[in-house]
Amino acid sequence: MKQNTFLHRGLALFAMCFACSVVMAQSSSTAPTQADVDFAKRIHDGEKQFNDHKLQDAITTFEALHSQRPSNNTATSWLGFLYLQNNQADRALPLLKSVAAQEPNNEIVNNNLGNAYLNLGHYMHAAKIYSQLQELNPKKAQYPYNLGTADLKLQRFPDAVSAFKSAVKLSPDDPYAFNNLGVAYQGEGDQANAANAFVKAYRLKPTVTEFAENAGFALYKQSDYAGAQKYLTLVPATDPNITDVQMALADCQIHNKDYANAVSTYGLLEPKMGNSSTYWFNLGVLKTKQGDTQGAITAYQKSLSINSTDLDTLTNLGFLQYQSHDYVSAEKTFDTLVGLDSSYDHAMLNLAAAALHAGDFKMAESTLTTWLHANPQDLQSRVELANLLCNSKQYDLARKQYKMIIKQDPNNADAENGLGIYDLHVDNLATAKAHFVRAIHLRHNFVLAYNNLALTQEKLNEVPQAIKTLELAHKMSPSNQVVSDNLNRLLHNHN
Repeated sequence: MKQNTFLHRGLALFAMCFACSVVMAQSSSTAPTQADVDFAKRIHDGEKQFNDHKLQDAITTFEALHSQRPSNNTATSWLGFLYLQNNQADRALPLLKSVAAQEPNNEIVNNNLGNAYLNLGHYMHAAKIYSQLQELNPKKAQYPYNLGTADLKLQRFPDAVSAFKSAVKLSPDDPYAFNNLGVAYQGEGDQANAANAFVKAYRLKPTVTEFAENAGFALYKQSDYAGAQKYLTLVPATDPNITDVQMALADCQIHNKDYANAVSTYGLLEPKMGNSSTYWFNLGVLKTKQGDTQGAITAYQKSLSINSTDLDTLTNLGFLQYQSHDYVSAEKTFDTLVGLDSSYDHAMLNLAAAALHAGDFKMAESTLTTWLHANPQDLQSRVELANLLCNSKQYDLARKQYKMIIKQDPNNADAENGLGIYDLHVDNLATAKAHFVRAIHLRHNFVLAYNNLALTQEKLNEVPQAIKTLELAHKMSPSNQVVSDNLNRLLHNHN
């Protein structure tokens, strides 16, 4: 049975921005004028507006200052930063570039320039700036953090892992750095390390349930269902991805045999997932695990009413119908499956078995013949076909199959028994007896061969020996009605 599938959303990235908060000195040999003093005071006022969370007022202030003195780097860098905070990276970029060109070692300006590039999708430029900043100040965790963010955007996952590992080494209490390290590990396909990073992020800041969600999904992908259930349970119902979370959680609960909670979880999902074939498939799996065969059949039928061509659903439904002895329905289901993909998960053999039990010998014979044409070495299927032909009294065709079986497996008890039945049919009694004796020699508890040997002995007027043969068979299988009837008949006639 397949596992349920879910869409794993993109994980949040957290970038940090810092602005210059000091007034840069103007290169002049003269004392500052009153205009300079007033300009510096207005810069201080703009800073205070930003710190008081009055972003628009701060932008207005610094726009006026930049217009008044466009060459003042302090006003320019502040305005670029404020535009960045206001999601106007396109307006911030040229301002920050102009200051960075004049002050290449100004970490704060260059970091904000990198953030502007990052926000505009110019990830290569951003990565280059963050890398230079990391070389300039290797002890500052912010720079490898932002570099890792750019590398993630570029899908350079090994580089991102390296960057975030540097970030968490420098700032071991930063949950966001651990979270993004987990994202980078996932990009590399390293779910184990990803899960460890997400768990660390959650432990550092359990109020961010996204970390628990990421840890749960990473553990789920490793089939660590107990660990995954622990963290997915922590995700609140208000989470935008709660449907995917609950689907994964329910699958974990099934694997952990926590069926009561799985039923509860699926109950929460039905209003949102009732039109999903996957939902009904997974509910069928749950009902099967609970032993509710009819409930599982109903769930699989609902799944097929939404997606009539799902091969796993058809397989599971047919199997349950077969187990329930509803062979006619099982044959119909497996016939549909074979029509979609005859090579899927023994679909043809399942169809043949269902048809045989449904009494549709023509379908069973045709299906097995087709299967063996493609799979001539499948000994068990050839035995099934030979027995089917024998039971339908097509003795010559059956004998041909039994001969092929003996050629492939000289010690095959079923084939010896089948050849004995053919010889019994054509009254080659001595030969038939030899085949049945050999079949019993090959399989000591072969009750059917004992019964056939007894019938042959009876025809050879070896009634006492036939009675002893049937008594042995009856001892091995007291509930076998055919053996009991034949034994009682011979005892009655013999007496």
